[in-house]
Amino acid sequence: MSTAQEFLERSFDRFASRIAIIDRDRQLSYAEMDDRSAKLAAAFRRLGADESHPVALLLPNCAEYIECDVATARGGILRVGIGERLTAAEVGFILEDSQAAVLVTTQSLFETLVQAQIHVPTVVCVGPEYERMISESQVDEARTKAAPDAPAYLMYTSGTTGRPKGALHTQGSRLASTVNMLSCEQQLTSDSVMVHAGPLTHGSGSKVLGILGMGGANLTLERFRPEEFAEAVRVHAGSHTFLVPTMLQRLVNASPQVHESVRACARSPWGVHQSARIASGKRSRRLGRFSRRSTGPARHRIR
Repeated sequence: MSTAQEFLERSFDRFASRIAIIDRDRQLSYAEMDDRSAKLAAAFRRLGADESHPVALLLPNCAEYIECDVATARGGILRVGIGERLTAAEVGFILEDSQAAVLVTTQSLFETLVQAQIHVPTVVCVGPEYERMISESQVDEARTKAAPDAPAYLMYTSGTTGRPKGALHTQGSRLASTVNMLSCEQQLTSDSVMVHAGPLTHGSGSKVLGILGMGGANLTLERFRPEEFAEAVRVHAGSHTFLVPTMLQRLVNASPQVHESVRACARSPWGVHQSARIASGKRSRRLGRFSRRSTGPARHRIR
């Protein structure tokens, strides 16, 4: 196994009956995501997307984001995630610079781009249009087999020192970083539930493949609100998440009921060095093991 594509195919074979995505009141099994992502990959290729012309995702956290991520990885198609909080001009630059062939977005975000007179490629809006594209697509049985050095996704910098710059990850490098995460950062099982409270276009998105590789579930929250986060952890037995210090601080300042719920979340790596501590001892007392960064030896082996 040397690519993200092979890693995903293994999961669909092994975990067909398990839940892969939880999005509000909607759940998708691995078997359902297998079928839908294969059809999406075929549809994206027919729209002109390939390893050089990406599918751009301008979406909030949602099931469709993860489906498109999986579809592009399986189809050997380049993907670029675009933060929904960027300005229309910044989005336009990334679309042009990446030479995106397809843009998947919401109707409201698309209208914002149109009003700003931003040139966009072929657009697919989530909702009826997106579902129709899947239902009408035919799976290409002779799918492209991706090589380890094939482009997988572009991640753009914030552009604080100039224009945003795209960093390219390959199929092999994405798999390698996922294996490293599973070995050293997060101990996952098929019962694990990753609560995506931060943007999937950022650090939280780097955890998607690892969860799918172990047969766990990805739970999406459109926005981070402490009460909603705590409820998701409680109702769906959330075990892992990815938060930044500001989000942890908001949890610290939340009600005791929120603190009780989030203690059930086994461990939470966050995106900055621990020297950026927040509320120090108070955080640990209130949130328990949830607030500690987890590192350590591997507890499972990928076969």
